Amino acid sequence: MMNKFILSISVITAALVMLSFTNTNSSSNTTDTIFTPEVLDPQGNGDAKALADIDGDGTMDPILGGSNLGWYMKDSSWNYYSIIASPPYQEFSTDMQAEDIDGDGDPDIIVGDAGGINNLLWFENPRINPPAGSGSDPRIAANWVYHVIGTHGDWVHDIEIGDLDNDGKLDVVSSGHGHTHVWKNNLPSAWLDIPLQNAGKGISIGDINKNGRADIAIPNGWFDTPVSLAAGTWNFYQIDVGTAKDEVLLMDVNGDNNLDLVTIDAHNRDEFAWFQAPLDPTSSTWTKTIIDGSMGAHKLEAADFNNDGFADILAGLELSELSIYFNSADSMGVFTKQQIDTKAAHNARAGDIDNDGDIDVFGADYINHPPALVYINESAIPVELTSFSFNIVEGKIILNWTTATEINNSHFIVQRGNDKFSFTDIGRVEGNGTTTEISNYSYQDISAEDGIYFYRLKQVDYDGSFSYSNKIEVDLIQPLELSLQQNYPNPFNPTTTIKYQIPPTKTLLSRGVGGVSIALKVFDVIGREIATLVNERQKPGNYEVVWDASEFSSGVYFYRLDAGDYFESKKMILLK
Repeated sequence: MMNKFILSISVITAALVMLSFTNTNSSSNTTDTIFTPEVLDPQGNGDAKALADIDGDGTMDPILGGSNLGWYMKDSSWNYYSIIASPPYQEFSTDMQAEDIDGDGDPDIIVGDAGGINNLLWFENPRINPPAGSGSDPRIAANWVYHVIGTHGDWVHDIEIGDLDNDGKLDVVSSGHGHTHVWKNNLPSAWLDIPLQNAGKGISIGDINKNGRADIAIPNGWFDTPVSLAAGTWNFYQIDVGTAKDEVLLMDVNGDNNLDLVTIDAHNRDEFAWFQAPLDPTSSTWTKTIIDGSMGAHKLEAADFNNDGFADILAGLELSELSIYFNSADSMGVFTKQQIDTKAAHNARAGDIDNDGDIDVFGADYINHPPALVYINESAIPVELTSFSFNIVEGKIILNWTTATEINNSHFIVQRGNDKFSFTDIGRVEGNGTTTEISNYSYQDISAEDGIYFYRLKQVDYDGSFSYSNKIEVDLIQPLELSLQQNYPNPFNPTTTIKYQIPPTKTLLSRGVGGVSIALKVFDVIGREIATLVNERQKPGNYEVVWDASEFSSGVYFYRLDAGDYFESKKMILLK
């Protein structure tokens, strides 16, 4: 029997991870995940696609750009809302992203204009902070205002968004046909154009060398992002990939906490491969593994489509096929292909469109090749794990987990390891068989000494079949002072994690038999208390709380930690 666990996040105390159980003694890795196609728009077509919650209702809205630019919202059926009836010059192509460029709490749209001017544009979402003279309803096209980021110099083929210099503003990277540009966000002032040399079409961003800054990968290497985007040196490190392809994706393919490089041709069937990052990513020798000898894709997306805790790859070859390559739970980096359609394959996007906790697909072929479709993931979830977390109390690690439903669940084996690969059984907790009631479990590891540990759960059915959860990492080092950390992620939607530490001794704190009196509360921008996350006595240790802000609107919020005479507050941004 196959059991899979997914995670739905709620307010809990401890570290949370997105998890699933992977069955290791069944055919779970070769069983197709069912996707139901649904016509979004029978006439919908265009190169540029994105998914974002445009109207702030808590669900992902498909965005489509071709000869027109607009977005779809589903009530009883899909409704289309135009943003601009025709582009400023010719057509929107070929890539698009939706992120909060101006930092006002709603997603804006970043897209290339493929006309002779080749401008890179961003369209300002009016929902939270309307442009001058506009209303706030994003369903009304006149409320949207577009701005020119800069002139790319050629057809904009790929766009990536990220805060490259950690200044709190999202920067833009664009590429296409020999031109790659970094656009530093200086809003409300003009964007700063930083062209990069030795670059081609494909781009992907991520912290390759783990220095806290997002780097830029291209098909044959990567740029180390300097502290100063404008004044710093962009060192380029070549990767021996053979013949460079058009598209790239940075992802941790094999679970070693290093970003690997995935490459593919954009328009033709060719070699589709991934390159394992060495310990020193500046080395040109990255180990190559072929995923498929004959596949192409205009855009690669990494997402966990079958809820097994491992990132899979979505790939669509225009006018040909739309497929998912499932990453093997038993041998990470080995992929199994599942074709889900022959349509809607150009620049397909992954996201939870129907808000049910699994990853769906949105796609359409390029301009003049309708329709636009969504593919709804119908993954069965017979056992639902809502949290797997830990607390550290008086130097002891306490593991906590909760299930919403269980089917034939005999027991859990708690396993511990000093790394992510080798585990030892340390305890057993009985399950509740078959139930639709919420079940809470706990296990205290009293033998762990100071150090870093990894934990996972082995869930065992009555028939002897078993499954593993994802791993959580625990750093068992006692804090030296009382502190409140910045929430992560930030901005967030709809959940974020807040960490704080209580030291063994702190003379300025009021103490009692039960420990230190702790209050962790959330306030809105005008100082009204809107949520109490913690209000109790707690013993020394490291704590984490996840705040689920699903019921609150986008905007700026503050969270405050009070402990005796000590207090500290920090700002966070909810972006829907």
